[in-house]
Amino acid sequence: MRFRTRGEGSDPGSAERGAKCYLPPNLDLPQCPVDPIVVPFTASRFSTGYVDVVTPDFKKRSAAGEVIISPMWKEYYHMDQSITSCFTSAMNNGVPSHRGGFTTGHTTGNQLLESADDTAVMDSYLASLDVQSERDVAIVKAWSKVDVSEMQALASAGELPETLEFLRDTFVGVIKVLKVFRSKKAKLDLLKKLKRIKPSKYAVGMSDLWMQLRYALRPLVMEAEQCVAVFENGTKPLRSTARGYHSCTVTDISNVVEPVSTSSTATVDVRREVVRSSQYRAGVIYDINAKALGWTELLGLDQPISSMYELVTLSFVLDWVFNLGELISAYEVSSNLTPLGSWVKESHIIVSTETHSNLVIPPIGLFTYSVDSVSYGTLRETRHLERRLPNPELATFPAFRLKLDVLKLVDLAAIARSIYSGIH
Repeated sequence: MRFRTRGEGSDPGSAERGAKCYLPPNLDLPQCPVDPIVVPFTASRFSTGYVDVVTPDFKKRSAAGEVIISPMWKEYYHMDQSITSCFTSAMNNGVPSHRGGFTTGHTTGNQLLESADDTAVMDSYLASLDVQSERDVAIVKAWSKVDVSEMQALASAGELPETLEFLRDTFVGVIKVLKVFRSKKAKLDLLKKLKRIKPSKYAVGMSDLWMQLRYALRPLVMEAEQCVAVFENGTKPLRSTARGYHSCTVTDISNVVEPVSTSSTATVDVRREVVRSSQYRAGVIYDINAKALGWTELLGLDQPISSMYELVTLSFVLDWVFNLGELISAYEVSSNLTPLGSWVKESHIIVSTETHSNLVIPPIGLFTYSVDSVSYGTLRETRHLERRLPNPELATFPAFRLKLDVLKLVDLAAIARSIYSGIH
């Protein structure tokens, strides 16, 4: 492995705090004749580290058809900060004693990649973020697409009775509507019936109509398109790549009270906000044995478990919460498809913001303290981490991934209404 630093640097900063001085016993002087102390610190810092694996004869071996997937680590770090500093006055049993001040402890930043050996440090840090379940979603999604089937014929056959019933009811409904518009008496009879229907019945009817449009008519059109695709497209290219994507944002806010420094009894309130935006891109490269491939794979007849799952009532609602359907498809890979390699590349942007407030200096023995003036500090760290892992393990259990949008919320309302009407 090789380590490369593409850029690094820092900018200095300074802050003033009170210099410690003792008041004379006669208290003739109105203030301590001591200049403030200038405290230097690192105001900002940035750095970039990159670690990758050198593969001998990469171009030659890749051109010959060999699949080479190498690990990679990259980090960009940027820090800006100001420190908390103050001027204080002390009283000894009610009598003025001395003046002074202090500053908070300051940091120069903490890199993860400073050499090729630090990749284990980054791996440990990412493990502490608990992102494995998020990573698994992209990996499972990629493996679920290692497939050549254009349709699921078994699921279509299982839903055939309901499909025929839907077509029959639709045809009968259209005939009735045509009859109504051709007869004045039929129009009057229909209006009389509509007046007697309770408002709640309209809601049930609209819910049923919505569900029929979403989960009967639309899948029927898609099924017809897939049937055409089976005969038109045939097999896919002999080598193909299946890809899966997943992204999420996590925000963590904490409020704690911390010592100003290791040698001070003073404390400040610290508010920390950590926002992590993560993106995962997984891929699987596989070969297709076109000679052994037949209608079984193209029609999806080699995926009985996936078809059975599709026939489970409201299985699509379960897929909004867990990736169970994709996990089943990921494990049902045809024997005529040969995976050659897989990877997952993850990108994390972590922004941590720390803000100080409410400086408190507790009494020490007979001494009490007051804060004459204070300047509160802030710390903002931005860390952009990238990592590519070759051949990651496929998850064993489904991962939680809540996927809701406006249409799905309407679906849930329609389902709940239908269930409620069925109970009552």
